[in-house]
Amino acid sequence: MKKSFYLVLCFFIIGSVLPASAALINVGAGDGITIDGSGYILKSEEPTGKPPIDPPPGLMWEYATDHWKACICRMVGYRALQALDQHLGLGNINSSSINILTGWNTDGPEEIFVDNMPWTEDDLTYADPITANEDLTLGDAWYKFSIEGTGTYLVSSQAVNYTIDADIEHSGHQEGWDFFAYRTYFKTHSGMDDTKMYFKDVARPQIVENFKGATSFDVTPVPLPAAFWFLGSGLAGLIAFKRKTNPDGC
Repeated sequence: MKKSFYLVLCFFIIGSVLPASAALINVGAGDGITIDGSGYILKSEEPTGKPPIDPPPGLMWEYATDHWKACICRMVGYRALQALDQHLGLGNINSSSINILTGWNTDGPEEIFVDNMPWTEDDLTYADPITANEDLTLGDAWYKFSIEGTGTYLVSSQAVNYTIDADIEHSGHQEGWDFFAYRTYFKTHSGMDDTKMYFKDVARPQIVENFKGATSFDVTPVPLPAAFWFLGSGLAGLIAFKRKTNPDGC
C-alpha cells in the first residue's frame, strides 16, 4: 500500500510544481462554429437598415443608436471559443456542459455568449477583482472555459491580435502607444481631439480587421488546485494506515 501512497504523493508534487504548458492555437479566418447543433458566424458585410435583419448579420455587428458598428469585444469572445474548439476538437460545442469566466470587463462577453449564443447569465461570470473597463490591457483579454468531465482551459489572446501599424503622419499619433493606451485615452477624455480621432479612425479599425482574419491564442489547461492533491494524498495515507493496522483488510 506504500506504493499507492507514494504514487499519489508524486502526483501532488508534479501537479503543484510543474506549470501547465500552453498550446499556441492559430484560428483561421473561417467563420463557422457549431453550438448545440446550430451554426454561428462572426463575419458578414455591414448590415443596412434597423434590426431585426433577415437573415441576421454576423455576430461581430451591433446596432448602436442609429448605426451598425463592429464590436471588437464580441469578436474576441467568438475567436477565443473557436480556439478552444480547435484545440480540443469539439466539433459540436455543448453549451450546457461549459461555464465561462472572463477578465474582459465590458458588455461584449454577455452580448456574444448570452444574447447571441445559448449560454445564460448564470453560465457567464466576470473575474473578481476585475480591471476597470477603461483600464483594460492585453492581460485582461482572457477566458476560462470549464467543461464538465473534461477540465478547465484558459484561453488568452496573443499580443499580435492587437498590433497596429502606426500612422506617424496623423496629428493624433502618440509615440510608443499601443491599442490599449489609445483605448484608455478614448474612454477617459471627454470631447473629441486628435488622439481620440486616431483611436477611432486608425487604431480601432485595424483591430477589427485583425480579428476578422487569422488570430492567435494561448490555450492552457488549468491545473487542479493544490487542495485536491492534499486531499488525495491524505486519503491515500488513511488507506495505508488502515491496511497497516488491519493487514487482513477486514
